[in-house]
Amino acid sequence: MKGYSNNTQYIAEVSYASVVNIAEETSKIKIEVGLRENLLLSPVRIKARTLLINPFSRKPAVSDIYLSALQREEAYAEKVRAALTRKDVAIRDFFDIDYAIKNLQLNLNDSRTFKLIIEKLKVPGNLPIDISLSRKDELRSQLNTRLKPVLRQVDFENFDLERAYGIVIDIGKKIMKKIEE
Repeated sequence: MKGYSNNTQYIAEVSYASVVNIAEETSKIKIEVGLRENLLLSPVRIKARTLLINPFSRKPAVSDIYLSALQREEAYAEKVRAALTRKDVAIRDFFDIDYAIKNLQLNLNDSRTFKLIIEKLKVPGNLPIDISLSRKDELRSQLNTRLKPVLRQVDFENFDLERAYGIVIDIGKKIMKKIEE
């Protein structure tokens, strides 16, 4: 585990030999832990379960566990902040926002969610909002190298970078207008 940003962010990578992966390489899980700010909403307790099913018993290969998580609105407020201010723009942020709007009824214009995004942007250490076209070019270059390898084919085919970028740009413009008022 390595610390970054004056030890307010930690990134760890766990490697393991997969029994499912046919290749002889080890599989990796990247874990990011942020400690730079307090939560705005109380965490929720959720059940996490595996997608891995034992092919013989047809039962989950790993027992369910319970853990604390961000409320959905706060998690997506952080996603929007990342999409708007991350130094090295990441296609995953745009995919996640687009997916949540299409499939999870996320409404970024909802007053509560909009206020959460603004509060997240006020946290010290954020870079300024960047809605430049050069970010879209960088995102386009990440489609096949960073997004396609981690998605199911159907999810990749349903992703529209123009739509996702437009959503983020639109909310960025609304936030900048609100901040100027």
